[in-house]
Parts: sequence; C-alpha cells; structure tokens
Amino acid sequence: MATLKELTVKVNYQVGLCGFIEMPEIVANQLQQALEENYVFSISGMSKYPEADEWLRNNINECDCMDWCAEIDNLTL
Repeated sequence: MATLKELTVKVNYQVGLCGFIEMPEIVANQLQQALEENYVFSISGMSKYPEADEWLRNNINECDCMDWCAEIDNLTL
C-alpha cells in the first residue's frame, strides 16, 4: 500500500447534446463567440459570457459524459 502526500489530477470529460436544443438567443450567441475565441469556461464563476456559463452549468452534467480522460499534474510521495 502506498501513501501519497499530494495528488493533483486534471479530469476532462466530453458531453454531446443532440436533437433540437432550446436555449435563449443570448446563450446561443455567447456560445458562438466563445467557440470563435477558443474561450474556456471554468468553475470560477467569473465568466466573460455569464448567460452561457449559467446555461452550461444547468444543462451539462458529469453523468452525461460520453468520454473522459485524466492527466496527472502532480504526485508527491
């Protein structure tokens, strides 16, 4: 059995929504702008696109994931 002092892991997961997805026009516009800028939404809550950020938080769940990956950032024995 190993005991670590610290472990930091970056986890990314991918969710696909399909069909006719309804959202306010402002959210669709902000998502389009974010895509064009390669903008990354984060958990900080300080988003350049607050309506899109809120919509994503309310409509994307980890349990919906179709793929995920984990990357070890730090490990201290």
